[in-house]
Amino acid sequence: MKLAARFSNRYLSRVRTEITTRARTYGYFIWLKRQEPEIVKLVGGEMKIIKVILGEQFLGQKHIDWKYRRISLGYKHTRALPPTAKEFNATKKKDGSLLIQWK
Repeated sequence: MKLAARFSNRYLSRVRTEITTRARTYGYFIWLKRQEPEIVKLVGGEMKIIKVILGEQFLGQKHIDWKYRRISLGYKHTRALPPTAKEFNATKKKDGSLLIQWK
């Protein structure tokens, strides 16, 4: 029981977004307008910069573009994703960084 409690507290919340062709080509984590409340809850509405981890690689501090609903990850990183990757799973870790994994 204690192990399950520790595992559930590891991440605060999760958001799933589709990896679109535009996101893969230009190197962005993009969310839809209807997902805006989830993203605000995940990263905080006032945040402008957040530490990002893509898979197991630390990408550094990245700017959150609220106007266009995206975070730049770098096109070299997104183009290197496997073609079978169809969606991003974003979670916020306890240290405040954004962990983005693909599925």
